[in-house]
Amino acid sequence: AGLGGIGLDTNREIVKSGPK
Repeated sequence: AGLGGIGLDTNREIVKSGPK
């Protein structure tokens, strides 16, 4: 998690750099 502005990554983790 933490890439660009993607809400959820492939691991269902909340990305701090984007909305849910």
